[in-house]
Amino acid sequence: MPGKVVLCTGANQGLGFAILQVAGLRHPTNTYILCSRDLNAGQQAVQKLKDLSVIAQIDLVQLDVTNDQQISAAVEHVTETYGKLDVLIKNAGIIRLPSNDDISAARAAYNELFNVNITSVALLTTAFTPLLYKSPDPKVINISSGLGSIQNAPTKKKVRVPPYSTSKTAVNGLTVHMQVAENDRVDG
Repeated sequence: MPGKVVLCTGANQGLGFAILQVAGLRHPTNTYILCSRDLNAGQQAVQKLKDLSVIAQIDLVQLDVTNDQQISAAVEHVTETYGKLDVLIKNAGIIRLPSNDDISAARAAYNELFNVNITSVALLTTAFTPLLYKSPDPKVINISSGLGSIQNAPTKKKVRVPPYSTSKTAVNGLTVHMQVAENDRVDG
């Protein structure tokens, strides 16, 4: 029985890389699509996974989650190569600390942060939904952060990064609303 097709954004380093490493070791019959903005960094990550004894098939796709043409190309690649997508892991994210001294620079930092951390999460889901519906058991995973918790924000002493934290709060809200919409679709 062939394995699942799993796509992870921002997978050339950090949490995305670790997700593919652990999943690839535990479920070597799956195919993992490692998405990276930078092809060289992605190629190095694929080689590092092989060096770490990951024997699962790793497919590299260049994907800047803010680039609509690259999103379309990634969807086309998955469609032509696999015909379905079983698991979509949206891990790509950034953190920016905008200057309080320059309003224009702060606006640009907030816009970039929200474009990567929330808008792209929504658009990737929309773009890959037809392929997910071709899977018998599709999964969508949005990577958030404890810093996005509204409940913990006023009570826990931790690093305060309001721009990043609010983008992750938005991811949490988007995740809930997308799940409710999917439940409504399935339940008719």
